[in-house]
Amino acid sequence: MRLRLVREPSLEGATLGCLFVDGHFAAFTLEDEIRERPGEPVGAWKVPGATAIPAGRYRVIVTPSHQKIGALSALAGRKESSR
Repeated sequence: MRLRLVREPSLEGATLGCLFVDGHFAAFTLEDEIRERPGEPVGAWKVPGATAIPAGRYRVIVTPSHQKIGALSALAGRKESSR
């Protein structure tokens, strides 16, 4: 399964996006503001609890939900190197 998130530029502290699963639209997304500054370490620009996940490739683990909402996804570890 391949997930792709297409984000709009941040506006008023929020970032809207569209999530695609294997090339098919799956959901709209809402994240915190994009604060990433290319070439600078994450610690220089990240605001804990108020920053969108940095752009890049991540390994994702999908696990069953204990509630009746389907499956939950979680990022596993650090950003992967680009391929």
